[in-house]
Formats: sequence, C-alpha cells, structure tokens
Amino acid sequence: MPLTHYFFFSLCICLSSYTARIGNTLNWGMRIGLASDIAEGMSYLHSIKFIHRDLKSPNVLLTADAARQYGLVAKIADFGLTRHLIFTDDLYKFVL
Repeated sequence: MPLTHYFFFSLCICLSSYTARIGNTLNWGMRIGLASDIAEGMSYLHSIKFIHRDLKSPNVLLTADAARQYGLVAKIADFGLTRHLIFTDDLYKFVL
C-alpha cells in the first residue's frame, strides 16, 4: 500500500517549542494524551511498514482540537528519514 501524502494548513507548534513557552509544565493527563497520540501515529506507520527514524519532540506538532479534554492533538511530522521496509528471503530490507 503506497503512503499517501496529505497537505493541510493548520496552526501548529512543535512540542519542544510549546513546552519551552509554557515553562515545561505539562500536567500528567496532557502528557498521557499526547503520548497516546504519538504512539497511535507510530503504530500506524509501522503497520504499513514505514520506520520514522527521527522521532523527537521538534518533530511532533501540536494543533488545537476543542473536542479533546486538554484541547491539543499531537501529530508526527518530518518524514525525511523515513524508510519503507520490505520482507524478502527471511530478512527485512530498507527501500530507499
């Protein structure tokens, strides 16, 4: 299944900038919610055999979502180092 690219315009801020701006005071509920969003995104990438290879706080974007308990949703970004895995001859190989 090919990876489809979607472009959207939304007001976003990276996780590291957000925490620096608010003084590193994410409460535990927000931390768990954002970690869950990140884990869900990584799980999806792995399910379609893509490996991100550069997951870090500057590569996680936060956007407003009024439906969420804490008003934020985390989205994984920067797929420049992402590689597709294929399974051949009992080995996984990167497809560049």
